[in-house]
Amino acid sequence: METTEILTYSTTMIRSSKGSGTGFFMLFNYNKMAKMGTPVLITNKHVIENTKVVSIRLCTVIDDKIEDTKQYEISIPESEWILHPEENVDLCCVNMTPFIKAINNQNIHLFIDYIPKDWIPDAKTINTFSALEEILMIGYPDGVWDQYNNKPVFRRGITATHPRKDFNGEKEFLIDCPSYNGSSGSPVLIYDRTHSQVSNNTLQLNIERKYLLGVVTQTHLHTIDQIGFGLDGKPSLIKVPNDIGYVIKAERILELEQCLNAAYVK
Repeated sequence: METTEILTYSTTMIRSSKGSGTGFFMLFNYNKMAKMGTPVLITNKHVIENTKVVSIRLCTVIDDKIEDTKQYEISIPESEWILHPEENVDLCCVNMTPFIKAINNQNIHLFIDYIPKDWIPDAKTINTFSALEEILMIGYPDGVWDQYNNKPVFRRGITATHPRKDFNGEKEFLIDCPSYNGSSGSPVLIYDRTHSQVSNNTLQLNIERKYLLGVVTQTHLHTIDQIGFGLDGKPSLIKVPNDIGYVIKAERILELEQCLNAAYVK
């Protein structure tokens, strides 16, 4: 299966009484020899807080065939989420193991693809990034999605600040990419099918670059005077997105993995 098609199975819309957001799947504590890890769903704290319960829908596998149109809905109580301990780090995760086991016990099999943890770039790799990189964002902006096939929306953009730099001293950077309500929790990646680079004085052609840069946390809003007037005769002020998105750096995901491990040691 081609990389971008695989990525369509790595995210899910998170729905609640508040609205919707985006989550994506990874394997924490992955053992390469055993090819096993802890399946987790990652999103922003503000997507799941004060919801009591959220729901997600996943594609199923029937007779060894992926069935996009035959989906299974899972309800996740708010109490199951593990929050990043720093208040200003808008990340959380949930261990999907008990949910998947319960569903398997009903002889129902889900198809989930996991964004590999080794897609998180190390410091050496980050130093090779330029200030202006093309990025891919996967999610459900304004709740838009292919409901019939249970598929997300891909959006292209660029880095608006250097991904190596900490924007305003925080482990974040900015992107120039249309981001709206529902995009919160979206993974932001560098994905180049045909990239050329020089390594050890050797030109390498058609290299596929796949890196998880971070997680969308919010969109910058611009206040403008609305055309026309309100009932009180005064001009109304409205806020509109200006396509600048805030992204939490992927290295924070590794901290979330430590939070998960600490929660299960207790």
